[in-house]
Amino acid sequence: SIFLIVECKQPDVASSQNTFDQIARYNFTLKATYLMVTNGINHYFCQMDFENEKYTFLKELPKYK
Repeated sequence: SIFLIVECKQPDVASSQNTFDQIARYNFTLKATYLMVTNGINHYFCQMDFENEKYTFLKELPKYK
């Protein structure tokens, strides 16, 4: 299974709810456990909840085991 998908934006592009909604839609096919969005300056992480079709923001990614 896929652990992480990363969406990279240009530094002058602010991350928004639309950015996360977009990567989450892609992920309903790919089924990664975690998502990350970065513009190289700010990094945001979330964990997928496929059963409830939502995601939860995290302060950081858990260590890969």
